[in-house]
Amino acid sequence: KNYERDRAAKITLSSVVKDNYTFFFDGLNSFDFCSLGQQKMSYLSLIFAEIDFTYQSTTSYPIVLIDDVSGELDGRRLTNLIEYLEQKMFQVFITTANSGFKDELERIAGSKQFLMQEGTLISPNDLNVPNALRFSNDSNSRINI
Repeated sequence: KNYERDRAAKITLSSVVKDNYTFFFDGLNSFDFCSLGQQKMSYLSLIFAEIDFTYQSTTSYPIVLIDDVSGELDGRRLTNLIEYLEQKMFQVFITTANSGFKDELERIAGSKQFLMQEGTLISPNDLNVPNALRFSNDSNSRINI
């Protein structure tokens, strides 16, 4: 709908990711009274509700991207997140620099690990892939996995 406008501006001008939400717990603003982990879990709960809504509306799951979620979550919340992901059928890409969290993610049945090295996607089985994918800011770049 807004593709041409966004393309001309070279940014997304309106979308779900542009929305601002404030979560309240017992009437208190979460930004003032909750830990970063509690705030992150609140946000993830909203995302997961949107995923379920999308599936119910379209019978198709979106691809989910979660960037370095392990920084704000304690061990219990990371375990809860992994248990939740194990039960769901949607595809999720999670970035992490936390080796312990990475090890836990690898235990999810069917999970795959992709390594990035200097902006290049490296195969998990062969670090010398000649056709490794290169990420750039070029809007014509394609990623096929």
